[in-house]
Amino acid sequence: MRSRSVASSALLLLITSTLAQAAQRPGGFDMTPEQFWRTPFGTDPRMPLVGDADGDGHADLISLWPKDDGVVDLVRTSALGKPFYGNVAMRNFGKNAIGDACGPLVRKDAADLMGIYADGSVRIAWGMPVGTNAYQHNDLAAQIPPDLIPKVPIKTTVADFDGDGLADVVTLDANGSLLLLHNTRGSETSAHCSVHAVKTKLPGVRQFSAGVFGGGKGEVVWLDGTGSVYRAFITPSSDGSADLSTPVLVTKASPEDHLVAGHFQGKKESDILVGQRLLPGGDAHKEILLKNLPSLDVAKGDGPWFAAGLVGNGMDDLIRYRRGKERFGGQDVYVHFPFDDAHPDKGYFCSSNDGLLDIWKTGKINPNGLDLREMGCQLGHRDIIVDIERFDDVSLDYVKKNLERVTKYFGSLPIKNPDGTTGIAMHYIFANPIPKAKRDDVNRHFDEMFPPSNLRGIAHTMFAENNGPLVSRINGDRGRYNGGPLEFIHEFGHQLDLTHSGFWDDDECALYPSLMNYSYSYSLNDTSDDAGYSDGARASFTVNPLHLPKLLPFPLETVKFLSGAQYHFHLKPTDDGKGTFVDWNWDGVFDDEAVVADVRYSHGSNIGPRHVVGQTQCAPVLVSDESTGKKRILLIYGQTSANGLKLLARTWLGENRDSEGDRWSEATVIVDSGVLGDPTAAYVKGGSTWVSYATADGVFVKRITIDADGTLQAGATKMIPRTQGFEPTVTAFDGQLALVLWHDANSPVEIRVLKMSGDKLAGMSKAVLNLESAVPLGAVAGSVGSDGPSLWICRREKDDELDKTHNQLVRFVQDSDGIFKEAESKLVFGGYASHRMTILWEPEKGLGPTGRIYQIAEGLLAPDRTWSESFITMNVPYPDHDGGWLDRRYLETDFTTPSAVGACFYNDNIICAFRLHDSDPARNDSLAVYFYGNGATPALMGDFDDIGHIRDFGMSRSIRRS
Repeated sequence: MRSRSVASSALLLLITSTLAQAAQRPGGFDMTPEQFWRTPFGTDPRMPLVGDADGDGHADLISLWPKDDGVVDLVRTSALGKPFYGNVAMRNFGKNAIGDACGPLVRKDAADLMGIYADGSVRIAWGMPVGTNAYQHNDLAAQIPPDLIPKVPIKTTVADFDGDGLADVVTLDANGSLLLLHNTRGSETSAHCSVHAVKTKLPGVRQFSAGVFGGGKGEVVWLDGTGSVYRAFITPSSDGSADLSTPVLVTKASPEDHLVAGHFQGKKESDILVGQRLLPGGDAHKEILLKNLPSLDVAKGDGPWFAAGLVGNGMDDLIRYRRGKERFGGQDVYVHFPFDDAHPDKGYFCSSNDGLLDIWKTGKINPNGLDLREMGCQLGHRDIIVDIERFDDVSLDYVKKNLERVTKYFGSLPIKNPDGTTGIAMHYIFANPIPKAKRDDVNRHFDEMFPPSNLRGIAHTMFAENNGPLVSRINGDRGRYNGGPLEFIHEFGHQLDLTHSGFWDDDECALYPSLMNYSYSYSLNDTSDDAGYSDGARASFTVNPLHLPKLLPFPLETVKFLSGAQYHFHLKPTDDGKGTFVDWNWDGVFDDEAVVADVRYSHGSNIGPRHVVGQTQCAPVLVSDESTGKKRILLIYGQTSANGLKLLARTWLGENRDSEGDRWSEATVIVDSGVLGDPTAAYVKGGSTWVSYATADGVFVKRITIDADGTLQAGATKMIPRTQGFEPTVTAFDGQLALVLWHDANSPVEIRVLKMSGDKLAGMSKAVLNLESAVPLGAVAGSVGSDGPSLWICRREKDDELDKTHNQLVRFVQDSDGIFKEAESKLVFGGYASHRMTILWEPEKGLGPTGRIYQIAEGLLAPDRTWSESFITMNVPYPDHDGGWLDRRYLETDFTTPSAVGACFYNDNIICAFRLHDSDPARNDSLAVYFYGNGATPALMGDFDDIGHIRDFGMSRSIRRS
């Protein structure tokens, strides 16, 4: 078969060699700015199209899923001017599609869908009655010979290329080969095409379309890699082939421009749209520059452009399948509506970008009988219509009174409107109350019931009730609240596409002063009057809790809310007033050094992913062991045996806590039976890890060694005499082992110091402390000061003492004679801790010799519970803040445990191990490890411009039809 290229043609008829500039727009023709039409549709690997699938005069979005058996998706257009819900228009259309096209292939006034398949089969779906949404027929229309099957990727276009009144399809494949699928149907009850290979090739084509520009026949139009726009007729021959006429150079453009032909002016001849330039009737001399269309920089991120009449006014609209990389809206579908002196309504355009069309506000259309003008909606002003629902036990007066504040707040938003005003106008429709007796029915069918069907795509619903759920559909049109104004604004914010996190990795960020943020849901600057959406003034600063500079590049006035609830951070302005120091880590130091700090603890502290590594029937223990010259995390826990508990140990084999949190060694049995209560362990610097545990015979200590490859070995064991009935707590102390021994609530605490000689125990001293505790004690070594090495011991106050919700931390020092003396004591939140408190200590700049003390303990003020949630408490240098302590709840709602928490330091953070309580026996006693126990995780956070997002995205998208 003979082939020739356009570049080698001997004759080219040049329509124009320069770009023409139109002096004025004929008939006032222009196109609107982009109008949001629908959220992502037809994304890869789907093949998107646009056409009037049901023949109602309004074009619809169509796409073909090419894999497997093929699924046709459809989004019909409502006569009101918005998309309906999406649906599947046909299943099992064909296997492994390589291309698709749509147009009047069988029906004259509707879009039938053609699928072209890898095996050469060509199928046409057709027959969708007006107002329905499924194709009724699936015809095999042609079989392409194997040697002519197009090479992917392929482009397709549709036009009546031979002037017989039937639409044909042309394909252009990856090699530049053209194929004409000539429509040869004999009636409207079947589909059939003949296959014609086109002799001329078109290599390097960037954009491909077709239209009718003269002579009553369709022409293909293309943009090549040089930026040249051509058009040519295509005619089948009697020998089964086809060919192009001599191509005509229409104009020059950028090779990156988009191109599509369509009846944008509503005339018989097609127009060519290339980039921002419209060529009426394909004539470059009549060019119209359309500045509302996307610039080349923006259009580069677009997917395919289509011309089709969504409005049904005889003028084709431009439909853009956006394929950009913008954070918001980059994958949505947009429309540009043409208008002129004869069609001044601008189609379905919404000039205020609020989802309420201009033709609704002017009264051209009263959607479902709703008169928006009468309600007070105004052209060029942002309006929101809300259907207010309630049960009959909710006072309408109460609801209306609170809505006055809502109306005032939205009206005060600094959002500029096209009409020159600011703010959003709220309009309410008060529905008749629903009997409270129907609450269960409402709960089961809420999404089906609201908004009422006649208001969908027009209004939102907010359902007021007493003690009901506080929920809303994100980027949606329905929600529930308890009648309060701040509840309304928060839940309605979700409908306007706002999240709790401001679209960051984690929520409750202290620097996000939005009532969408749980930290500021009902108050900002310690007053409910300031609660509202954030303006994003601090969004340029990324909050990384693992590397958080104390200097913020914002004046104190813009971040002063940080000093109020929930966080109460201490602030200090810079000397020039342009920045603000924040004491993120509560150490009293104001400098620009980066720290590790938890900055999201309104509902609780997030301590990272859960890694379940087994089961335990006692408190787990974590130790950071450096005996091999490498820091290794050692996990010790217990499981039921025939005689008491057996103790097992594992080491963490990972290097990266985010990707290897589950990499633990196989368990090694270090005590095979007989253990009573909870074990405890400590690493002595320069020596080994020692585990201590109670048995019926008394308290034992056992050395644990770790080989270079991480293998664990149980070493020497020593029994501590006269310790029957005691429960030990072991800690490293001044290069030795200190055993703090607890017997019962009314017995004094004993302490044994085990002296070290290398890795062996070489002696022991004993002391009795003037200290009693309701539960076993927590203990940790502190600093070595002028009064000697210190040991912090944490006890739980007994029931007969004054403050049962606190623990007491007592610092003991050991003098040169080995005598322990009480140096100071502090009360710390305890919340009915029923087990040993886990105590950690580290030096902290700004906190002096006291250093930083962490207490991890259970507590929810429930003394009758054997399990409870867990809290982490640390000392701070501000006595006016809860007596110098900051306590935070661990976040997870199922963070309950019947045992003490295992914890140790690791990489500026704390690893925690929990024995989890669960009502499900299969999950109860799970042993879970978390790597971010101080609440500082790698999740990035920050401020967000709620108000701008509502203006640009939330309003227009939240009341879409689907």
